[in-house]
Amino acid sequence: MNWFKKLLKIAAALAVIIILLAALFHAPLLNAIADSLVRADPMRKADAIVVLVGDRSGDRVAEGIRLYKEGWGGVIVFWGGQLYWKYNYADLILGQLKESGIGTEHAAYSTRDIAPYSSEGEALENLRTLKSRKAKSFILITSHYHTARAGRIYDRLAAQNGMTVIVHPAEDSLVHIHDWWQDHDSAKVIYLELQKALWYRLIDLFGSK
Repeated sequence: MNWFKKLLKIAAALAVIIILLAALFHAPLLNAIADSLVRADPMRKADAIVVLVGDRSGDRVAEGIRLYKEGWGGVIVFWGGQLYWKYNYADLILGQLKESGIGTEHAAYSTRDIAPYSSEGEALENLRTLKSRKAKSFILITSHYHTARAGRIYDRLAAQNGMTVIVHPAEDSLVHIHDWWQDHDSAKVIYLELQKALWYRLIDLFGSK
């Protein structure tokens, strides 16, 4: 039984070491995990600026407006489909553009139902809008925590359509990418995005080719 007692002591010592390491380095580790969700490509001018819907703060559209006014893209593209009951995203986004001094002639959007109702479905509809404008390049704007996953989707679709995509993160005032575990709402969003990112990677690895 001596060997068993020694094994228990070794296991207990390892457990203590793991706990100490977790206590000392949990913040850098958790921040690094969240940082893996973020993608920021080198900026260059493009034919269009694509803004993804889905945030509650309007920060994505605000970043699209900033880039448009600075001349990074020639038109703001988005999916403006149904949000709730009789209301759709287009009403909200066009209102935000108007308030910033940007007229509807500088926006291109679709309000068609998308299938599937997901990031993939939104991407397919945005690509249709881009093709209708004969765009060959576009800047993709979404919340920082969503850029890596969205970028993978748009990389594939852009390549299939002979387009170039530049992924650009927008800060989200309601979701903190650093020290996210200390804020309840941020933790929920980051945890869900980590699940989705893992699911997409599994599909990439084991899905049908």
